Amino acid sequence: MKTLLEVKNLTTHFFSSRGVVKAVDGVDFSLDAGETLAIVGESGCGKSVTAYSIMRLVSAPGRTIAGQVFFEGKDLLLLPDEEMRRVRGHQISMVFQEPMTSLNPVFRVGEQIAEGLVLHLGLSTGEARNETTELLKLVGIPSPAARSKDYPHQLSGGMRQRIIIAMALACRPKLLIADEPTTALDVTIQAQILELIDRLKAERKMGLILITHDLGVVAERADRTAIMYAGRIVEYAATAELFRNPRHPYTEGLLESLPQRALPGKPLRTIPGYVPDLLDDLPGCGFCNRCPEKRGECKGNTPLMNEVAAGHFVRCWKFCS
Repeated sequence: MKTLLEVKNLTTHFFSSRGVVKAVDGVDFSLDAGETLAIVGESGCGKSVTAYSIMRLVSAPGRTIAGQVFFEGKDLLLLPDEEMRRVRGHQISMVFQEPMTSLNPVFRVGEQIAEGLVLHLGLSTGEARNETTELLKLVGIPSPAARSKDYPHQLSGGMRQRIIIAMALACRPKLLIADEPTTALDVTIQAQILELIDRLKAERKMGLILITHDLGVVAERADRTAIMYAGRIVEYAATAELFRNPRHPYTEGLLESLPQRALPGKPLRTIPGYVPDLLDDLPGCGFCNRCPEKRGECKGNTPLMNEVAAGHFVRCWKFCS
C-alpha cells in the first residue's frame, strides 16, 4: 500500500505561567491509503492535540516545536500558511468532537457545506447548492434539500454529526481525521455514524485516523492501533495482533478493564493510580508510577520504541536490551 501520511517525532507543547505542558512528546506513526489507524488512550493523553498538530490548528499558548508530518511526501509543517489552507479541508479533513461547536449557529447548514465547495473546488453558488443536497443525501439526511435550509439548533445530535461528516467529505479528501465522532450520541446513532464513515472510506479509498477511547470500536474497525499515554505512543501494532498479544502494561490494563472480561459478581478490573500531570518533568516512563512491572530504570530513563514482533512496537523497559 502507498504511504499516505508519515508522522515523525511530532512534538507539541503548551507554554503557560505554571510551566510547559508536553501534550505530544515525540510521536511517530504512518498511515497507508485506504487504511484505518486508531489512536487510543485516556482523556488528556494527547490524542486530539496530535490531530490538531497534523492539521496545524494548534493555537497559542500551544506550539509544535519539533517533528515532521509528511503527507504524500510533503512536510505539512513547512508549508506556507496559504498552501496549508488549501490542503486543510480539501485533501485532509477533520470531524471534530462536538458538532455544536463546529457549526456556526447563525448560518444555515447548507451554506456552511457549500462554502468549502466554492472555496476549494471553485463551484458556482448553484452548483455548490446542488452538490450540498447530494452530500446530505449521501450521509443519510432525509429531505436533504429542505434540511439544508435549517440552522444547527433545529437538528438532532445525530443529524448534526452527519452534517459535520458531509462537510468533511465535501471536497473528497484523501485523509479523514475523526476525533471521537460519536461522542454524546446514543448507541444506535453511534453505530450508524461509524458504519457511514466506514462505507464512505471504502467507496472513496480514504485514509482514516480514528481517535477514540472505545476499544470495542477499535477492535471492529481499525487496521492498526496506536496506544497513547502521557503524550507518547507506548504501543503500536496491527489491531488483531495488539488485542491478541498486548505487550505494554498499560495496554494490558486497558484490555483487562473491559466489562466483558469481568467475572460474574466480581468488580471490574481497574488501573490503579492517576494519569501524571504533564506539567511535571517526566524523564522516565510516564506509566511507571502505575505499573505493576516497574523496575529501577523506569523512573529516570525514557524507553525507546522497540520492535518486539513484525510490525509490533512497544515503548517499555521490559523489551529494551
